[in-house]
Amino acid sequence: MVKKWTQVSILVILILVVGFFLFKSTFDKGEDSVQNISVPLQDEINSLFSNDSLKFVVYPSSREVRLKKGNSGGIGFSMRNTYTGEAKTFAYSVYAKEIQSGCGLSLGEANSLITEKGTGKNIVLAPKERMKELVIIKFSTPKTAHSCVIKYNIDTTANDEFYGKIDFDLKIIS
Repeated sequence: MVKKWTQVSILVILILVVGFFLFKSTFDKGEDSVQNISVPLQDEINSLFSNDSLKFVVYPSSREVRLKKGNSGGIGFSMRNTYTGEAKTFAYSVYAKEIQSGCGLSLGEANSLITEKGTGKNIVLAPKERMKELVIIKFSTPKTAHSCVIKYNIDTTANDEFYGKIDFDLKIIS
């Protein structure tokens, strides 16, 4: 009886340990960021663009990317041509605008956290047309980063003239 009880106890402990590691690996990222484009994500962007006068969409709509130190992730961005008449050629550029005090980063270092899609050029959009695919602007945070908030801007141009801008926050968490 004691031997059977020991075997059952060991089996229960083993199941709990494996379950803990599976749970931890699934939910421990602690991030609210976009990793890749999926059908539900594209559907969400489509619904956010339901307002015809809206120039830009950022996803998550909270306009906050939460990344743990040492991890990577991103934010989705799309734009629409709200002009009438002819097609326009759009471009965008992402840059750090403001850093929370105590962050331990300069604006240049904050800009170096952008690893992919920090700029885009030659995006031709007809009147009222929006980008076919969401752009995922990716970031990578060093393991040594301080917990802090960095505000980024996305500036856009149409035919080399200012079109508009939108901002978002990168929140580095422990």
